[in-house]
Amino acid sequence: MFSNSFKQGARVIGMALAFAFSSGAVHAAPIDVFFNGSVVSSGGNYYGLSAQSQADFLAAGGQVQSSWDSLELVLSRLDITNPGDITTNYVAGGPDFVANPARDENDWVIQANEQLDDVWIVFRGHDPTDPLGINNTAGGYLPQNVGLTLDPTGTSQIWRMVNSPAMGGDPATSYLALYLGDLAQDDIVTELIRYSVTQGILSSGDLQFPKYLVGLMFAAVPEAGTVLLLVTTGLGLMLRRRLA
Repeated sequence: MFSNSFKQGARVIGMALAFAFSSGAVHAAPIDVFFNGSVVSSGGNYYGLSAQSQADFLAAGGQVQSSWDSLELVLSRLDITNPGDITTNYVAGGPDFVANPARDENDWVIQANEQLDDVWIVFRGHDPTDPLGINNTAGGYLPQNVGLTLDPTGTSQIWRMVNSPAMGGDPATSYLALYLGDLAQDDIVTELIRYSVTQGILSSGDLQFPKYLVGLMFAAVPEAGTVLLLVTTGLGLMLRRRLA
């Protein structure tokens, strides 16, 4: 039979494995989140996630990024091509758009203008420069109707909730950050962004989804795979010692 020391070691490793899996390996279904936070610009546009979306993100297993190196409001160090137009996956939604939002997705093509380490893009809300209407203008997109669909615990994309006055908020306001990683100058990455909008999609000749206000964050993200590798390596060493 196994010794007590082996059993104790296996128990510790088992707890570490459970922690590693609970921090991202268990996947929830995608959720919709909307930008209707507590920060209001002078023109009446809302920034930040709604209180309900913050709660939904956390309930679905999403994590908060509590530390970072820097936050930036402008995208001068990145170029983003965001067509925002309708693709073949378009779902018109309605007539009850809260229960059945309009949906679509397209690729954001992101190019680094310089070396960027541990860079994220931060979704702050509905962009006040949206040519299709802002600030509750009649016929425009209402800020509280503008959202995204995402998987808080997915592996193909790493999402975190972050709050900071540096992003134009207060401690009660949170934003969404999507991890891009380390980018060399002129590197190009493509991220699939999925839109969810609780009103009919507007047209400027062609149907066009809302424009999103985006900033940058620089912050390291823990790699769950590293934790798992250390844990399983330790388990392998213990087994080899026992069987030797």
